[in-house]
Amino acid sequence: MKRCSNGKGKAGQVDVLIGKRLAYYRKLRRYSQSRLGEEVGITFQQIQKYENGNNRISASMLLLLSRVLNVPITELYGEDYGYMSGEYLFRIPAAKIRLIDTIINSNDRKLDHFIESFGKLLYDMTGKNKRPKDA
Repeated sequence: MKRCSNGKGKAGQVDVLIGKRLAYYRKLRRYSQSRLGEEVGITFQQIQKYENGNNRISASMLLLLSRVLNVPITELYGEDYGYMSGEYLFRIPAAKIRLIDTIINSNDRKLDHFIESFGKLLYDMTGKNKRPKDA
């Protein structure tokens, strides 16, 4: 299991991963660092330090952040401490994350229609829409 800190009370590798997940979900929810800080009663600089892994997030603050962002706390912890691996999440190329973010936040009806059609095409190509044959 990875160490939570470098042993001197400072942020460690796990804290960096939690900070990256926090930044990911904050952006996904379209919160600025300032807005999120205001919601939880801290400065945007503190949010920035959390996201960069420079400061450790207390358990109570992590719970508050997860509630404000409407994200299960296990999503912020990852597989070692929950069920989602941060290593997996952050191996996704940035272009794919931007595409997912565009899809989720799209307000363009033409783009939505294109994405829906393209999604159906991909689904059909994989053959996952076919029912298994009865034995």
